[in-house]
Amino acid sequence: MKKNMKKIIYLLSIVGYFAILNAQTGNVGINTQTPTNTLTVNGNQSIGAGYTGIAAPTNGMIIQGRTAIGTSTPFFGSLLELNSTGKGLRLPQVFLSGTLFWAPLDGTFNSPAAHGMTVYNTNPDLTSGSTAYPAKGVGEYYWDGTGWVSKNSTIGAQNAEAYFSVTRTTYQAIPDGVSTGTWTKLDFTTKTFGKTANDFDLATDSFTISPNGVGLYQINASYITELLPSTSQSGRIGIFVNGTLKRTLAAGSTAGTPIEAEGTAAIYFSPGDIVDFRYIGIANQTVMPTIDFYQISR
Repeated sequence: MKKNMKKIIYLLSIVGYFAILNAQTGNVGINTQTPTNTLTVNGNQSIGAGYTGIAAPTNGMIIQGRTAIGTSTPFFGSLLELNSTGKGLRLPQVFLSGTLFWAPLDGTFNSPAAHGMTVYNTNPDLTSGSTAYPAKGVGEYYWDGTGWVSKNSTIGAQNAEAYFSVTRTTYQAIPDGVSTGTWTKLDFTTKTFGKTANDFDLATDSFTISPNGVGLYQINASYITELLPSTSQSGRIGIFVNGTLKRTLAAGSTAGTPIEAEGTAAIYFSPGDIVDFRYIGIANQTVMPTIDFYQISR
């Protein structure tokens, strides 16, 4: 009887051993009877002796110590290290509405834990809440506790909100404005280059600063007048913002020869500002102007 019992136990052990081997070749589940992966864990998880007795967030994980992906030797100063020669880190793609609005992110904006939160904004029309937090279109932003700060610091032709050059190919008649204090809007005929989305309007001879266009702009202005030998001439170009004279440049004067003058100014513009260019001079003149306009910083 004892011999038969030993045989039965031995046989059951062999069957159990092969059952374990078979289980190891399939999926293993914790808190689930239908695992869909080699290892499926439903619920929260903690790794590290320092978190013993501490509950991880629901369906979340807490890890003590350094974490590495793609390397077995993370740097000792790295809490998280990613290593790859053909893959990168993709930040959460978030549609931000304004630089002073924490939403649509979860949690509260004034929590110390929110400071440093980094996302990739996908909204090209993100609005600027203040000059301290300018919107710079699509790209990386981090939360400093009060607003979203853009990491798009480089300004160039491809990153600037506006750049264009306009000119007039024929002379424009300008009446004497000094005696009456009247500025005449310059009527441009040709645009040699410009950004399609934020461009100079040849129909109105004006330009509106875009919602993301807050910043410092450089304006280069030049003009030439026709020869009027019998008349002393002088003139200058004015930069008008929302109908008010902001700056004058390219002042020139001559007697018996055409005026050729040029000048440069740097002006800070805000979203919605309407910019146009005008001319004032002594005596009736005919003028051919050129304006270069581009953003140099935010």
